[in-house]
Amino acid sequence: MEVCFIPKDRIVTPLKSNPKFTMEVLKTLASDIKDSNDVILSLSQKNVKQRIAQALLYLEEHYGVDDDGFLKLNLTREDLASLVGTALESCIRNVSALKKEGLIKISGKRTGIVDNAALERFIEDF
Repeated sequence: MEVCFIPKDRIVTPLKSNPKFTMEVLKTLASDIKDSNDVILSLSQKNVKQRIAQALLYLEEHYGVDDDGFLKLNLTREDLASLVGTALESCIRNVSALKKEGLIKISGKRTGIVDNAALERFIEDF
């Protein structure tokens, strides 16, 4: 998918002449590379339940929660399964397990984290 096209000279010229701009571009690229690396590590080293937990913490951090403690971003199970790279059935089983363990709460398409610290410990205890 192509969102926009910027001619090469429109980027290269400011990069050569403006060190501040160059540093900002490099910081952004480094951050993007780190995020990509984190995704690769997560997919290769964490099980499905840990990846779901990690995704929920990420979504809470970046999108926030409503007054009831649910993520402001409503996700279907299909969305969550796609986000963590697993089959829908596996996602449903693992979300149910996280709920039974008291780490998350579910109300329709709304999902909330009950205990952030416990969820973070669960992700790291591998």
